[in-house]
Order: sequence, then C-alpha cells, then structure tokens
Amino acid sequence: MLRRLLQSHPETVQDLDLAAEERYWEGLELMADGHTGAGIYLMGYAAEMKLKVAYSRLQGASPGADARSYIVPARRRAPTLIPGIQDETSHSVRF
Repeated sequence: MLRRLLQSHPETVQDLDLAAEERYWEGLELMADGHTGAGIYLMGYAAEMKLKVAYSRLQGASPGADARSYIVPARRRAPTLIPGIQDETSHSVRF
C-alpha cells in the first residue's frame, strides 16, 4: 500500500536534488562519527543523485519535472553516448 502511495506522486528533479543534499550531510556525519563505510556509501549515493539531477537539467528539465522521465530515457541512450559502460540498473556513478 505504501509503495502505491509513493508511486502515485512522482519524484521531481528538485526532490532528487534535495534528497542528495540530505544524504551528503548524513554521510558526512556518519564519517565524522567513525562510521566511514556507511558514510562513504551515502556519499556515493548522493553523488549518483547529483549526477542524475545534472543530466536532467542539461536535458531541459525544470525543478518540478518528473525525474524518471529523464532518467529512464538516459538508460536507453547510454550505449550510444558512452559505449562500453553498462548501466548496472542505473546505479553506477560511471553510468
């Protein structure tokens, strides 16, 4: 039920950007508290989201645009834009 509720409200580019900011600060806090691995994981997650935001904005997305409408097509375009790099279900910083 929660999944259906969340899916009925598409995540915007701005939502993704704000979430990336939150994950960055959470990661930094974890690292400062000695939880380096967890902090690095969140920093990587933040970087992934920031790259998706940047790509979406370069493609003309407004802050209120549905983020998936830019990210999903990027996976289809990737083989021509960056040959040899697999998308790893779009969770790769290289992608």
